[in-house]
Amino acid sequence: MGRESPYWRWFVGSAHVGDDPNRTKFSYLPPEHMLYLDHNGPVGLVRSRVLGASFSNFAGVGRLTADFAVLGATHLRYSKINGLRTELPALASWTDLSSVSMEPISNPEGRHLGWDVFLRSPENIRLSRSLNLSLSPSWATENAGHGRSVSVLDRFAITTHRKRPADWGDHPGLHRHIRDLLSISAWRPLGFSRIEVQRLDDPERAMAGNKLGDAWNQVVTSRLPMGSEEPASFDYLFRFSDIGTKGVAAWLRLIKDYHRAMGPLVALLDQKDAYLETRLVQSCIALEALGYQLALEAGRISGRRKREVTYLRALKEIQQNLVVSPLANWKDWQARSNDCYRGTKHPDNDLPDTADQLRTYRENLLVLRYWVAGRLGVGADQLRKEADRGR
Repeated sequence: MGRESPYWRWFVGSAHVGDDPNRTKFSYLPPEHMLYLDHNGPVGLVRSRVLGASFSNFAGVGRLTADFAVLGATHLRYSKINGLRTELPALASWTDLSSVSMEPISNPEGRHLGWDVFLRSPENIRLSRSLNLSLSPSWATENAGHGRSVSVLDRFAITTHRKRPADWGDHPGLHRHIRDLLSISAWRPLGFSRIEVQRLDDPERAMAGNKLGDAWNQVVTSRLPMGSEEPASFDYLFRFSDIGTKGVAAWLRLIKDYHRAMGPLVALLDQKDAYLETRLVQSCIALEALGYQLALEAGRISGRRKREVTYLRALKEIQQNLVVSPLANWKDWQARSNDCYRGTKHPDNDLPDTADQLRTYRENLLVLRYWVAGRLGVGADQLRKEADRGR
């Protein structure tokens, strides 16, 4: 990138430019939305901005970043979209729904001859009126072994859609909220395997230009976590059958109404490399915020004065709002959690033993997750069963 490049001014930062000292003749910022072409086809960038640049006596390299890259975009109007669709592999095991059914084939003598395999997707499941949030089961096949074998895969898409194009707005957030719900149930940082976007005025077209149907273009973004981990071995605290669509709606309200508690809890899922002390304190912050809000809602505090709720009182408030306690000795945990919180935060307190920190952190998470499960409608019998299993 040299002076002959039309883009170099985007990357000069605050440097003085001799031919435009007042910066009135040229633009020094990249377009917020742009379209470019590479060897794989067109790409649309949404909300692009300068990431950095490096220069030498011969040339320079400028780097841009963007909130979203839309592969296959044919125009610049992807700043507004009609729909967003994501695939979350864990949905298949969490919902226990399948598009695949099998029936045995036998001869008149009862000898087993084979199987009939039927592929039929269940109906879409509407989760919320907000952006018409829904789950869309489907299936796909994969050929392997040079045509000698075929794999049938259950696929689940989370879809948000509206008739008129609008800003990306809440689309990614709603998809992430569903991912967070499953992640809290499994206590694993689950990820999406594919992200796609739709604009109704950018349909799929044949080479001749005629419309073939509505297109979903793949999206690359850092706004949503990606991953393809097989969910077959996940142990869920609760499943879709335990909470239903009412429970999902309750979760969407919960993360909004209790954001001071749910925010730190959800963030812990993506902090595997953080220090134990950091994660422990963050789990205590979530507990303290939750207990404070429960006391406020119950009218036991005014919310107009500072330090109305101590950490220990916050834990007692949570205890009163649990459907089932996951802990065998609540008082022991309560005291230990308080000691670990104070000891980790304050240098004038004794630093807790690492084993105590690990145990307390695990129990803190159990209390938070069981409170969430109870609020979503998971029954007491189901939670007792999970508590007996030590989850």
